[in-house]
Amino acid sequence: MDPGEPEEPLGRLEKLRRELARRYGEKLLAEVTTGEALRPRRDLAGVLAFVIALAVHGVTVALAVAGLLLVLLGWGSALPAVGALFLVLAGVLRPRFGRLPDEPVLHRADAPELFALIDEVAEIAGTTGVHAAVGLMDRLLVGGSARSALLREANSTQVGRPGDPACKEGWRGLWERLAAHMDSIPESEYERQRRLGTQRGHSVDSTHPPTHLRRARLLAAAPASAAVVADAGRQAGLDAELAGARERLARRILNGR
Repeated sequence: MDPGEPEEPLGRLEKLRRELARRYGEKLLAEVTTGEALRPRRDLAGVLAFVIALAVHGVTVALAVAGLLLVLLGWGSALPAVGALFLVLAGVLRPRFGRLPDEPVLHRADAPELFALIDEVAEIAGTTGVHAAVGLMDRLLVGGSARSALLREANSTQVGRPGDPACKEGWRGLWERLAAHMDSIPESEYERQRRLGTQRGHSVDSTHPPTHLRRARLLAAAPASAAVVADAGRQAGLDAELAGARERLARRILNGR
């Protein structure tokens, strides 16, 4: 069932995060499948996390304020040096905000139709069909196959003759070829990956519940008609808005630029 190489050994922290994700994922699955109305609540773990975060940020603010006061008011003594040290520590402990990846990024002005669709989905989130989301869970399981297909495409471009127009223009149709490759994956491979994902605890990352639990929750829900539908006109608009980003990303994958 698992002909692939063994997973790389995980560190203690990553093992702990995965175990917590699995444990809380199973607990959450049991809660949401009872059919009872769920209300937001804080459990002991949530309260402790809030207290720890508050303490860490409180120490950071205290160090910054104390360091600034020591630097400004401690002239003529060694206090400014201590204040500078406090300011350095506060800088190290400061919150860090995520940054966008160095990849093609679409803003609202670049793709108004796409953002309108996202807004529409967000407005009625939770009422869309179940099966499409289950399909997405399955696609996550075969993501390695997509990576392999893209690597083959990139390698075939690199080994081509320099100046060959076919190599330079190899990015054309990349996404269609990838879609055809994904569609060719047999159901037996999906089933194998489902079982393997259950065995290994596959998840998007350690902050997400295991994929097989998310899929089980979706399958347990009653199917519903899609509340947001992209008709042919909207799909054509989306394709036009995404064309530039698709081209840039395809060129980067195959040509490295």
